[in-house]
Amino acid sequence: MGSGENQSITNRSGQNDFKLGKHEIISGYSAYSRVLQNAVSISTNFLKAFVSYQSKNTVSVISTQSPLFTNSVKVGFIIAKKKIKSAVLRNRIRRLLKEAYRLNKYDFNNLSGKTSIIFCLTDNGYAHFMKNQNEKFDFIEPEMKNLSGKIKKKFNK
Repeated sequence: MGSGENQSITNRSGQNDFKLGKHEIISGYSAYSRVLQNAVSISTNFLKAFVSYQSKNTVSVISTQSPLFTNSVKVGFIIAKKKIKSAVLRNRIRRLLKEAYRLNKYDFNNLSGKTSIIFCLTDNGYAHFMKNQNEKFDFIEPEMKNLSGKIKKKFNK
């Protein structure tokens, strides 16, 4: 057991909700396809987000949604096998993206409707990771914050 495992992490509102639960993650081919069909693409230099947004007055039933799910945002992460051949590197990039989202998810939860977001790297992001395979978390987090600002600007009018 590591020394940092017992520490409690709290967000700006003082709540311990930095966890990224299974009910917050998009799973299954059909769920990803549905999001990508109806998505708007928003990019930064290294990250791209496909955002599918439904306003609160649009009523729909999502079969994959848990009754315990209370947040308005579900997320997914895609790393292209054609661009990154190594499964180890793909999984590392996916973990970095998840961690960046998890620490900044309060920025995304302020959206006013049901939102599904799929994160992936842009061509510049793939090229950067191929050059710097040992890239640390500090590279992704500012990109995630920049992307959250662009998404809020686009959908919270």
